[in-house]
Order: sequence, then C-alpha cells, then structure tokens
Amino acid sequence: MAQFDFDETIAAPASAPGASLRGTLRVSGANVQQQLLELFNPDDEHRWRDAKQPMIHSGQLAVAADLRLNVTIGLWPTARSYTGQPMAEIYTLGSQPLIEQILSRLNSTGIRTARNGEFTLRAFLNGRIDLIQAEAVLGVIDSQSESELQLALNQLGGGMSKEMLEVRQDLVELLADLEAGLDFVDEDIEFVAHEEVSRRLDDARESIGRLRELSNTRLRSETRTRVVLAGLPNAGKSTLLNQLAGEETALVSEISGTTRDYVAAECQIHGLPVLIIDTAGWELSDDPIMQTAQQFREEQIQRADLVIWCSAFGLTEEKTRSDQQQSQVCRTQARQMILLGTKADLVDHSNSQVTFDSVISVIESECAGIDELMALISQRLDQQVERTEGLIGTTSARCRETLRETEDAMANAIDAAEQRAGDELIALELRSALDGLGQVLGLLHSDDILDRIFSKFCIGK
Repeated sequence: MAQFDFDETIAAPASAPGASLRGTLRVSGANVQQQLLELFNPDDEHRWRDAKQPMIHSGQLAVAADLRLNVTIGLWPTARSYTGQPMAEIYTLGSQPLIEQILSRLNSTGIRTARNGEFTLRAFLNGRIDLIQAEAVLGVIDSQSESELQLALNQLGGGMSKEMLEVRQDLVELLADLEAGLDFVDEDIEFVAHEEVSRRLDDARESIGRLRELSNTRLRSETRTRVVLAGLPNAGKSTLLNQLAGEETALVSEISGTTRDYVAAECQIHGLPVLIIDTAGWELSDDPIMQTAQQFREEQIQRADLVIWCSAFGLTEEKTRSDQQQSQVCRTQARQMILLGTKADLVDHSNSQVTFDSVISVIESECAGIDELMALISQRLDQQVERTEGLIGTTSARCRETLRETEDAMANAIDAAEQRAGDELIALELRSALDGLGQVLGLLHSDDILDRIFSKFCIGK
C-alpha cells in the first residue's frame, strides 16, 4: 500500500465533475478546523472554534487574493464523521473551474489532494466501516441499475458484516472456553460440554457455508447484462433483436440459416444497460461453418444472464417436437430462460401445443408485445440480482476462496470433535477459521489487498 501520512489533512471534490447548481469539496484531517481558518472567515468565529458537534457554518472563503465567495461549510469536529477524524465539506457553486481553484487554494495552505479512495480508506482504518462495507461504497458508485444499487446499499448497511461478526464472536468465545479447559486438563474440569461444542460448531459451519454460497454467485465480467436470443432456424430471432434494439441491426430473411455467426446490439431495458445477442438457429449440421456457429451459440448461452427461446407459431408437428426438445436442452445450459412465442401474425395459434411462459407474442410486422417482453426481461434480471442477497461482485471475488478455506477449517473442527481427537486440535482449526473471517472483514489485512481495493475508487471517495 502506498505510504500515507494519515495525520495530514486531505481535500478533494466530492461532487460529480461538470456544471451544476451546487458543488462540494471534502476535507479531512486532525487539524481541519484550524487549517480552514486560513481561507475561511466564518460569520461566527467563536461558534466555529468552539464547535463540539456537527453543524453548518456560513461565511466567506478566499478563492483568490482579491476574491471572497459566500459559502457554507458542514463541519464534523470530532471522530464521529465518515472518515473517523475531523472532517468538513465546503458547499459552493457547481462550477468546475471554481472547484479546481478552491482545491488549489487549499493545497497552498498545506492541505494535499486526496488519493483514490483515501477518504473511505481512512474510514476503514479508523474502524468506521469494515472492508465489506468499504467495497460496498464502490458498489454504490458503480451500480448500473436499481437492483444493483439496492444490493450495494444492503451490503453498505452492514447486514452481511453483522452476521459474520456474530459468527466470529461466537467462535472466539468457544475458543476461549476450549483453551481455558486445556489449562485445567489435569483437574478434569469441563468448561464447555462436548455436545455444546458440537452444536456451536455445526451452527457456525452452516452460517459460513451460506456465506460461501453467496460468494460463489456467478460474477459478471462487464457492466452490461447479456441477454441471448436462441431458437430453431427462422424463428424470428433477428426480427426480435431489431425490435429490442430499435434499429435494423440484424439481417432478416425467410431463408433459414441467415445468422451463421452471432449479432449483438446494445439497448436500455428499464434503465438497465443490456447487450442483446442473436445466435445461429439451433440445428445439427455437417457444415464446418455451421458447426462453428453452433459452438459460438453455446458459448454465448453459457455466458448469458438470460436466454430468450423463440418458438414460432405454425410449426409442423415434427418441427414442434424438435422445438420442444431443443428448448429443454437449452434450458439445462441457461442460467434462466424465457419461452417466447413469435410470428403470431402468420397463423391462428389458438390451438398451439407450445406452453409459453406468458401471453407475450411478437408479431413480425408490428412491435406488439415488446413492452410486455421488456418488462418481463427487467423483472427476471432484477430477481437474479436479488437472489445474490448481500454480496456484490468485488466482495464475492475477494472472499470466495477465503470462505471456502474457512468452511474447510470448520469441517475439520467438527470431525475432530466427533472423533474426540482432543480440544487442542479443535482449537487449532478454530484459529484458522477465525483468521479467515478476519481477512474477509478486514480485521486482518495486507497492504496489497488494500491497494487492490482502494485503487478502484475515484478521487474524493
């Protein structure tokens, strides 16, 4: 980790760049209250100097030698601030040149510009938040949808951290009981019953296992959600792609096999950035080019967050059987799938044998059903994010292996208890599990871990 002097006072813009009605600069450091007086002339200086609790102060800020600007400053004079040390926020006009000028003036008084994520890093090191919550701050900033935002906010709220801390505290107490018993092993004093040890170990392992399952949630490698269109040849997939994208992206033809590669288009579905991918029709072929296209299709389905299987109305009995068989194969490969009826304008589908997930159908000549389909896509994707509960992607990636090792340590402790191998062996595995939970929460951390996490932050956070 870069060498920081955390006694230094730091400053950075805390509002988004660009013109706006209001702009904010954040300042944090042990001497922030005194240092700001070099530029800030509060309307009530005694109130400023004697402040012992958070409050808003008005006054004039010297932004140049001959220019003073009316501003308000929110002052947190104690350690009960976001960073865990005295902190202030300067509220002024949202002019980018003005914000930069104020920052330059602050630098001239010895207040240095903060590095990426340094405010949140100070909050973590000062015990205001744990590492899981620190990562959630970045999750809030990077969220691309309401679901992702809610997920990050839930993690920031500390629900997941609270559960881990409770498990860790119980294991600490259990370890203390076991080690106390080891000190009196010759006197046959039992500090905790064997049945109680087994029960507490089982409860802890169950909780850690659930947390590990959350961390195993498949992570997206990009911010865009991937929705793949699949189905038999000539099922209307290309038409559907064009309708969802709002432009002629894919070639549409009545000739089967028009799409031999995959075609992708970006669009917004209820505010969520989505990459729609049209794949080759699902069929067996000896043609090397078509075999390659089928391989591309399978790869896209495996990477997809959602697959839409397109079943055209009016198929022959043989084609209907093939459609149903292939859609079942696709369902086993996909994370989740919507079965969609297409080409509804071409036939009377009142006696269709295909059972669709909804009444949605897409008509070739019009965009009938598109609004309903987009609502269904949004709902399915939102449910998928909600199922991940309390861990955002960056936390899952960091914690996954550590939680697996922690669960293994708990399994070893349980085996030792069942075999009555000795409390010292149980205690050894408990220490290993506690180290794992400590790493996840950031109670035990290394500089390279902190560098990797906080380097992703922007300046001012």
